[in-house]
Amino acid sequence: MADIREVLLQFSLSPTAVNVYLALLELGKANVDVLAQHSHTYKANVYDALARLQEAGLVNVVVEGKKKFFTATAPGQLTQLLEKKRAEELQKLDAFQKSLQEIL
Repeated sequence: MADIREVLLQFSLSPTAVNVYLALLELGKANVDVLAQHSHTYKANVYDALARLQEAGLVNVVVEGKKKFFTATAPGQLTQLLEKKRAEELQKLDAFQKSLQEIL
């Protein structure tokens, strides 16, 4: 799991978020209570981690009745997500360079 941890760190995730993602990979589908127990952290930390994971596109939400469950994006899709992030960053860099040229 060390290799996947390194990949996940490229998403600028906290160690807690990485642990929550890895727990979801093991569990398949889980609610916050189960994730907190499995990750050995507080529910508040799990909520924060899930928010960051959702922003990164690494977690999906499944609503069943009145309960929210979470599932991890398949590890095979991490490459696609990193490529998308890279393309977005390159667009930002390009826009910055154009702005800088206009100023100078």
